[in-house]
Amino acid sequence: MTELIDKGHQNSIERNVLGAIGVDHSVYSDVSRYLKWDMFLNKKYGRIFKMCGELIEDQIQINELNLTHLARKQPEYGVQMMDIVDALNYASPMDGVMYAKAVAEGWIKDQISRITQEAAHSSKREATDAFELLSELITKLEGINEGADIGNAPEELKDLLGEVTEYLQKGVDGISAGVPSGLTELDEMTNGWQDSDLIIIAARPAMGKSALATTIVKNAAHAGFSCAIFSLEMSKFQVVCRIVAEDVQLFVQDLVQRKLTSDQMLWFKEAIESIRHLPITIDDNSDITIDQLRVRARELKRKKGIKLLVVDYLQLIDGDGTKGNREQEIARISRGLKKIAKELKIPVIALAQLSRAVEQRDNKRPMMSDLRESGGIEQDADAIFFLYRPEYYAKLAGEECPPEFRGVCQLITGKFRNGDSSDIMLKFVGEYSSFRDRDDLKVKLN
Repeated sequence: MTELIDKGHQNSIERNVLGAIGVDHSVYSDVSRYLKWDMFLNKKYGRIFKMCGELIEDQIQINELNLTHLARKQPEYGVQMMDIVDALNYASPMDGVMYAKAVAEGWIKDQISRITQEAAHSSKREATDAFELLSELITKLEGINEGADIGNAPEELKDLLGEVTEYLQKGVDGISAGVPSGLTELDEMTNGWQDSDLIIIAARPAMGKSALATTIVKNAAHAGFSCAIFSLEMSKFQVVCRIVAEDVQLFVQDLVQRKLTSDQMLWFKEAIESIRHLPITIDDNSDITIDQLRVRARELKRKKGIKLLVVDYLQLIDGDGTKGNREQEIARISRGLKKIAKELKIPVIALAQLSRAVEQRDNKRPMMSDLRESGGIEQDADAIFFLYRPEYYAKLAGEECPPEFRGVCQLITGKFRNGDSSDIMLKFVGEYSSFRDRDDLKVKLN
C-alpha cells in the first residue's frame, strides 16, 4: 500500500518547528495554537516540543544545555542529546506557524489512515454489528477533529466590537438577543437563551421539568427557532404527546392512553396541521455517551441548523468509561455539554435530577446542595434553575393545598451568570403537561 505520509519529509518539517522555537521563543505561543506534543510523528521531537513548553513556562532559556539537563532529570523523555542538537540546528523562525500547520495536517492524515484501516478490518468480520461499527467510526473521526482543535485564535478588541455592537442594536430594535422561552418573566430576565450557555433545570421527579422543557421547545419552535430534544427517559411518542397537547387542547393522558372520542379524533387531525411543520427534532436513544451526543448534535447543527438543544436528563447520559467516581463522571458529562454549547454556539438546556434530601426536610424548596454529584455542574453551568410546586407536596402529605397555590410553580434561580436574577412564578397546567405565564404574580412562596 502507498504511504500516505512521507516520513522523511514529515521528520524534516517537525525539525523546522523545533528550530524556529529555539531561535525565537515567542514562536512557541503561535505554533502551540495548532500543535500538541503528541501530534509529532517523530516521538522524540514531540518530547522536545513538550520540554520547550515547560522551559518557557518556567522562564528558562531554550538551548541545548537546558534541554539536555531537563531530559536527564526526567528519564521518561528518553531524548538523546544528539536529537536535541539536531532539532535546534534547523532554524527558520519566520516559517514556524507554516511548519506547525503542516505537522498538524500530517497527524490528521495519519489518524484518519489508522482509524479507517481498523474499521475496514472490523467490517470484514461476520459478527461485527454494522451500526455499532458506524457509530464507533464517527466517534473516532470526530475525536480527531476535537484533538486538532487546540483553541480559537486570539482576537483583538477592535475585531470583537462589531459583534457587541450588533448584540446591543438588537436590544434597541426590540429584537430578542436569544432563543425565547415564550414565558414572559423568564425571557425578560434572560433576554432569551444565549448562545454558548449551559442552562440546568433541576427538580425532583413529577415536579414538571420535562414539561417545562417541552413547553420551552414548542414556544421556541413557534417563534421560528429550530430545536432538538435528546430524550433519554421518555420515548419519541411520549415527547410528541406533551408537545402537541396544549396546542390541540387535549389532555396528555387521553392522548397517551388513546381515550379520544370520534369527535376529538377529528379535531386532533385538523389541529395538528398548524404544528406539523414546527422545526423540532427528537432523539430518544436512551443508551448514549456524551461523545456520541456531541457527534449527533454537530450533525443536527449542520443539517437542521438547530438553535437550541435540550437534554432530558443529564444523569442518564452514559459515562465515557474513564475510571473515577460518579461525581467525576458527572463532571465530565457537564463539561461535555458546555463544550457542545460553545462549539455549536447555541444554548444547551440540560434537565437534572435532585437528590432525595429535598423530601427529607420540612422546607421542600430545593437548593444547590440538592444537585446530585453537583460540583462539576455548578462550575460549568451559566444558569441553574430549580422547580418547586407546593401543590405536589401538599398532595403527597395528604393535605389540602390552599387555592392560591394550586397550579403554582416557582422557578427558583440558583445561579445566573449573565446578570441580576430573581425567582419567577409560573402556572403549571398538568392536564396539558405545560407551563404558562402566571396570571397572579402577587403570590409569594417562602
